[in-house]
Amino acid sequence: MDRIFVENISFVGHHGVSRKERAIGHQMLVDLVVTCDTRRAGRSDKLAETIDHEVLARIAHQLGTANSFKLLETLADRIASAVLEATPALAVEVRVRKTSPTLPGLPAATGVTIARSRDGKQLAVTALLP
Repeated sequence: MDRIFVENISFVGHHGVSRKERAIGHQMLVDLVVTCDTRRAGRSDKLAETIDHEVLARIAHQLGTANSFKLLETLADRIASAVLEATPALAVEVRVRKTSPTLPGLPAATGVTIARSRDGKQLAVTALLP
């Protein structure tokens, strides 16, 4: 099966366990990989035959900026559900990263990667992007 990706969708999100984190906001990055059949699009060269990258980016950006969640897992799950609802994707992987979190050791980012399928089967998370 084919995979379409949109990498490093960037926005300031107000997500985190503490009130301070949610108030201040952090730079967030989201990567999406959708599993779908792109053969018809490949033959026709028509956007209507595939999943529009702009739609994917818009979903992640809108959900990331219009909401405030305590957990990145919640944001990732909401994005995955919205992608499956809005597109013909068979499955989606979502990686959400919070850059420069205020944690001991000053990590570059923290985050979560989830995989969801249209049929609800448990999926293994693969390496999204190198």
